[in-house]
Amino acid sequence: MFNTLLYQPFLNTLMYLYQHLGGNLGLAIIVFTIIIKLILAWPSASFIRSQRKIQALQPKLQALKRKHQNDREGLSRATMALYKESKVNPFTSCLPTLIQLPILFALYKVFLSGLQTEAETGLLKSDQLELLYGPLKDAFASTPINTVFFPGLDLAQTGIFVGSVIIAALAGVAQYWQSRMIAAPPAPKVAGAQDERLAAMTSRQMTYLFPIITVVIIVSLPIGLGLYWLTSILFTVAQQYLVLGQLRRQEDANANHPQPTP
Repeated sequence: MFNTLLYQPFLNTLMYLYQHLGGNLGLAIIVFTIIIKLILAWPSASFIRSQRKIQALQPKLQALKRKHQNDREGLSRATMALYKESKVNPFTSCLPTLIQLPILFALYKVFLSGLQTEAETGLLKSDQLELLYGPLKDAFASTPINTVFFPGLDLAQTGIFVGSVIIAALAGVAQYWQSRMIAAPPAPKVAGAQDERLAAMTSRQMTYLFPIITVVIIVSLPIGLGLYWLTSILFTVAQQYLVLGQLRRQEDANANHPQPTP
């Protein structure tokens, strides 16, 4: 079922794009990534809006923590009541991750196994060729795969090369940019609020840690998957810019034209 619903369609889509984009695998990966991100645009936008709303509630959440610091059950009830009153669903943030996990696994398999070629001929290996649909199978039975994006950047390579380091570094910078965009503003200092200070410190550390993890992981993957990751992050940055801009305009409009009190 995994192969039929995800892996095989992804492999065929990538090879179709490769075939119709002048045999440029790098360009095919970029276009393919954009298609995937457009499909996931709605749950991703919901996640961004949910995160922004939760951030806006942080002062109230911190006040509840101080009020119920010795009553975990009371804190849980008060927190859920605040979420309900503010029309915020904290579990929405899990949806994009749950959706993307099988997709990421399928993509990893496509880039790691699906693009394997015979060393002598450059043709797709027979087990992968069998997964292509009719016309694509006929075409690539005799058409070698060129995995070079541009000179010096072989998308099928795995390991530390100049190309992989450049893509990993760019992805790390983009990941940091994305994290900073969605990060909550610093909370005001409150005497005795040790938990809040610890949470803020952890959040700042993760802003720097995630980019480092991104670089380390991408360097260990096929460069083609790193190019997918970089394109995906850049798309997410652009989407966050649009969604957060829309939310800021709505907040400004609500501030300038408050709803009348019944």
